[in-house]
Amino acid sequence: MIWTIIQKTAWPMTPPVPWSAFHIFFLLTGLTAAVGLTRLLCPPLSDPAASASGSKSGLSHTPAKAPPAVSNVKGRPGVSPGKRRPRATPGISDIKPTGLEKNDLVLFVCGITLTLGEIYKQLFLYAVVNQGFYDWWHFPFQLCSTPMYLCLVFPFLPHGQCRQAAAVYLQSFGFLGGIMALLEPSGLMHPYWTLTLHGLLWHVLLVFLALYCTASGLAGKNGQDFVSALLLFFLFCLIATGINLFTRGRADMFYISPYYPLTQVVFREISLALGIGPGIGIYLASICLGAYLSHRILEIIFRD
Repeated sequence: MIWTIIQKTAWPMTPPVPWSAFHIFFLLTGLTAAVGLTRLLCPPLSDPAASASGSKSGLSHTPAKAPPAVSNVKGRPGVSPGKRRPRATPGISDIKPTGLEKNDLVLFVCGITLTLGEIYKQLFLYAVVNQGFYDWWHFPFQLCSTPMYLCLVFPFLPHGQCRQAAAVYLQSFGFLGGIMALLEPSGLMHPYWTLTLHGLLWHVLLVFLALYCTASGLAGKNGQDFVSALLLFFLFCLIATGINLFTRGRADMFYISPYYPLTQVVFREISLALGIGPGIGIYLASICLGAYLSHRILEIIFRD
């Protein structure tokens, strides 16, 4: 049944050209949806709608004032005989926060969505594109694949630095990978509708995750928080290198295979001129710089 579904959804198309009408329409629509969904899930405190909904549920931003004391029979302030002072309505500071549970749910749902899309893509590539042959080149461990794994494990990470590192990684490296792929989508345009839409929607979701982690406060508010995400990035680089070595060049995870020059635009010329090792080093340094700039820019945009 699964193979039948895969075969029936192999709708052919002429691969769209970058910056064609199709690309521009999808880019604008996708980014607008990402921003809109972020605002829906993380409304600004000054948003009248958010304030109104908070008031209706009792979650006002200012603690409720206690009622004035009732004078007793002797004229001194206090409680009159036979009556108890009514308790003040709890304010926002008295209510247990539920933001962490909400964040867990949002990221986990995104992880499940990405996983289901990746399973479909892998089956499609195996059955339709490669005709029953598995190509390690498409193994799901590129820079833009790592958010899928982080979203799946995020609810189970201990509170503190581990969650902070994962959130900042989704914000910085995730945003860099998502927005760069959407701006230069040559690798996302396929001769099949489902593969093309999968690639575009995947990277739109990465942009949403970056915006959400920033707007919700998960990603922190200063540049020092980026250090933990940087360590996580290099851990992923080590895993990617292990996969590249294990497959003896059949995979090119993170595009840092030691077996041949980089395939990325510009960096291929650098690796041809300076060698594979220096080319990889410059490439990784550029990614780190771009991720740091993404972190700082998003922090400024969402600063209260």
